[in-house]
Amino acid sequence: MIIDFQQGRKACERYDQTVKDARQTAAIAYEKLMTAAINVAASGPWRKWDAEIPEGTTMQFDPEDLAACGDPLVVQLILAASALEEILEE
Repeated sequence: MIIDFQQGRKACERYDQTVKDARQTAAIAYEKLMTAAINVAASGPWRKWDAEIPEGTTMQFDPEDLAACGDPLVVQLILAASALEEILEE
C-alpha cells in the first residue's frame, strides 16, 4: 500500500489558507460594521454631540455605549459586528 502524504499536506495547507482568508474578510467586515454604527449614531442620536466635537478628534467607542444610543440600526450593526468578533477571537 502506498500513501501519498503530500496530497494530505496540500489539503491542510489549502484549508489553513482558506481559514486565514476568511478571518481577514471577517476583520474587514467588522471594521466596516463598527464604522457604520458610529456614523449612524453620529448622524442620528448623537448628532448634537458630533457637531460639538472638534474636527480631527480621535476617539474610541465601546460597542455597548454605541448600542445604548437608542437607534435600532446601530444595535443591529453592533450585534453583527459582535458575531464577527467571535470568529476573530478563535
